[in-house]
Amino acid sequence: MDTKNDARERQKQVLRRNIVTGGKAPVQPVKKNTPPLDWKKVIIAIVIMAVIGFSIFLFFTLRTYKSFREIWKVDISAGDMADFDLFQQGVVYAARDGAVFYDENGQTVWEISYEMSHPNIVTNENYVLIYDLKGMSFVICNIGGQEGSGSTEMPISKGDISEQGVTVMVLEDQIASYISYYQKTGEKLDVDIRAPLSTYGYPCDIAISPDGQQLMVPFYYILDENGKNDAENIGIGKTKVVFFDFETGKELPDRVIGAFGDFADTNTVIPEVQYIASDRAIAIGDNRISLFNTKDSKTRISRISDLNFENGIVSVFYNSSNIGVITKEGEIRWLTVYTMTGKEVCKREVDFEYGDAFFQEKNVIFYNQTECLVQTWRGRTLFQGSFQGVVQQILPTDTDKTYYVISMDQIRKICLK
Repeated sequence: MDTKNDARERQKQVLRRNIVTGGKAPVQPVKKNTPPLDWKKVIIAIVIMAVIGFSIFLFFTLRTYKSFREIWKVDISAGDMADFDLFQQGVVYAARDGAVFYDENGQTVWEISYEMSHPNIVTNENYVLIYDLKGMSFVICNIGGQEGSGSTEMPISKGDISEQGVTVMVLEDQIASYISYYQKTGEKLDVDIRAPLSTYGYPCDIAISPDGQQLMVPFYYILDENGKNDAENIGIGKTKVVFFDFETGKELPDRVIGAFGDFADTNTVIPEVQYIASDRAIAIGDNRISLFNTKDSKTRISRISDLNFENGIVSVFYNSSNIGVITKEGEIRWLTVYTMTGKEVCKREVDFEYGDAFFQEKNVIFYNQTECLVQTWRGRTLFQGSFQGVVQQILPTDTDKTYYVISMDQIRKICLK
């Protein structure tokens, strides 16, 4: 009896196994033996990857260039009075009989005609102003071509244009200067500043703010032996910087919202002023550079910093972030780079005989009529080479180590290689 029960129980167990496994014997999991991690190989792989990464870094950081390739070129007949400037990543050139705008690919975007004896170009992001220095005509263009033109009642000594196309001109007279405003169509606005030579002095330059609201003017005046302004007799030359405002300054005498006359204390002459941004302006003198905050112009213009150079300034160049100042001590020329707050970044010697210089990213480009030198701020040479023909101007593009090289008969776009 027990034997029968045992047999029946064994049959039940077999039946249960067949139901669960489908009649197959259950698969027992196989335990794998994982080999231990070879840390030596891991460390070697990490070192190899670090060396490769560091080598790539050194290649791009310490790379030098032996020559350049020509991306495109166009033939021009600019003449000896032509002017050139950057616009919309391309380049504009203005000759006596007209102007042409080439885009970054060397294609002609627009071409206009006029007659000027000494054309001068001023550009910003949106507009181009071409005016006849010592003449009485001007043209205003945008990306699509000519938008306006006009004429003045007196000869033009300076011109500037805002990002909205508002144009300002300094007009010359025998006893006074007139600062006049014009619309982007060329029509004259009912905004004028009469600056008598006996009161203000002679305006050396002008700069209009990006929104067209403010105007910055350095005036040069002469004092007689009694300390009074004497425009007719030879005396002591002094400079003052005046800020005008045509919105918040409406209720103020002569629309003046700021005047800085302490440049006279250092006998500084200021031939150039410029708005670096909507809230920042710079005055460049022969022995001093001043930085101004124009953001709170509703109340006052404030000075951020003064950079004084006892031995004078040889040349200055700048972008929206930094200022490069070249000075001379004995026979040695020095380049000092500053931030727009006046903080010194670096200083080093310059031994290249340059005619002009400019920033491109973290590099400085020096050039003369035949040669070009590209260096880092701290003086490491990336490229030094010569060009065929006489170079009038070199302009930076938005692409690193790519430039426009301009001569009397050609505009070339090149890239270092």
